[in-house]
Amino acid sequence: MEQNNKTKEEQQNEGNNGHGQTPLDELLKKAGERGNGVVVRPNANKHITVQFNPSPLLVKKEEGTYQEKLETEKDWYTKGQQLLKDAEYEDAIEAFSRAIELNPEYVKAYNSRGVAYDEIGDYQQAIENYDKAIELNPEYATAYNNRGMVYDGLGDSQRAICDYDKAIELKPESVVVYNNRGVAYRNLGDYQRAIENYDKALELNPQYTAAYFNRGLAHGNFGNHQEAIKDFGRAIELNPRFALAYYDRGVTYAQLGDYQQAICDYGKTIELDPEYAAVYCNIGAAYAQLGNYHQAIKYYDKSIALNPESAKDYNNRGHAYAEIGNDKKAIEDYKVAAILGHKKAQDFLRKEGIDWQGELGLGGEVLNGK
Repeated sequence: MEQNNKTKEEQQNEGNNGHGQTPLDELLKKAGERGNGVVVRPNANKHITVQFNPSPLLVKKEEGTYQEKLETEKDWYTKGQQLLKDAEYEDAIEAFSRAIELNPEYVKAYNSRGVAYDEIGDYQQAIENYDKAIELNPEYATAYNNRGMVYDGLGDSQRAICDYDKAIELKPESVVVYNNRGVAYRNLGDYQRAIENYDKALELNPQYTAAYFNRGLAHGNFGNHQEAIKDFGRAIELNPRFALAYYDRGVTYAQLGDYQQAICDYGKTIELDPEYAAVYCNIGAAYAQLGNYHQAIKYYDKSIALNPESAKDYNNRGHAYAEIGNDKKAIEDYKVAAILGHKKAQDFLRKEGIDWQGELGLGGEVLNGK
């Protein structure tokens, strides 16, 4: 059975240097998961990175109440920060732009506008704003960190590391930058350096959930499964609603052949994040490994409902149907998997002399493996 080992990448947006708790369950829920402000980018690696965002300021009125007073660049910056916090990114960009019109050297406004552009996926504009913030203040560690995150998200992890190096040079006690540099090293496949950076982040803040989770992933890459389980467990202790930590601990237990424990962790993931399709695929695979094919089919059904173009799920469900003797449904699933590009399903059907192209109304084009 195939299982999804890695599907999400995450970021976490904290307005401090990593000290203190940020509710990761909220951070990890952002669309796409920008594992860091929080962002998650669709690449096959999962991790949490952290984006610096200056805390919003309020204009005091009287008797302890507050009001918007959009007259100065600081007023517009404050408004932009609130809009950024509320995920109103286009409006935040407009507010920061107004602040910059009033003060073309407003470093923090350029940085925050870069964050807003980053959140809407306009990475070139994000980089240009971080560049401007750095041009105006070459000692601004926050902008180096944020630009590094964009580079890493775009696949240029080496360039990201250069920015993280500069941020650490300027701010050597910055927990989040060590965490983020660890993410970049992991993306390059340098798991030892990744672990060293997570170790440093945890030395500076032993309560830093993201670094435990990310270090667990790196230990898993190394094949250090017991160490990975310990780190995911520590992340869960610090944040019992951390769905991805349960998920990845489940993946690790499955890799060790402890499918029952994997099912327990996958079940907890579903409880916390019922729309996460990958967990249904994995729990189905775990049940199949235990020989409970009827239960496996139930979870593959759910995974397919959430992700109808998952060739892997159709292939796995086809295998489960074959195991219980339902050859008709097995062939139907193998055909769909083949049409969606699943190489093993294609090879199996070719070997059996079964044509699959164009039969199920899904189009006759094979996506790969022609």
